[in-house]
Amino acid sequence: MINKKALFAITFSLLSFNSLAAMSLVEYQHRAYTETGRCLSNYPNYQLAINYAQQKGLISENAAQWARATGYYPVIGFFGNQIVAVCRHRF
Repeated sequence: MINKKALFAITFSLLSFNSLAAMSLVEYQHRAYTETGRCLSNYPNYQLAINYAQQKGLISENAAQWARATGYYPVIGFFGNQIVAVCRHRF
């Protein structure tokens, strides 16, 4: 019989793994097209935000390349170091 503590630990590790994985291109694009409420119209450091997110493993390499090509940058929360929105830089 599985111990309740072991079951909880397994469940928690599976749930937290997804939040620590790099955001895929498909998820990044979905958030880019649906989340516009928290965005600035012109963010001068959008390239830095993309580079930082890629270096920290928040987005995949494909998502970072697409972001650089289209100008969609991640908005990263200060406390959780997670992406809270994906916005578009206006060229």
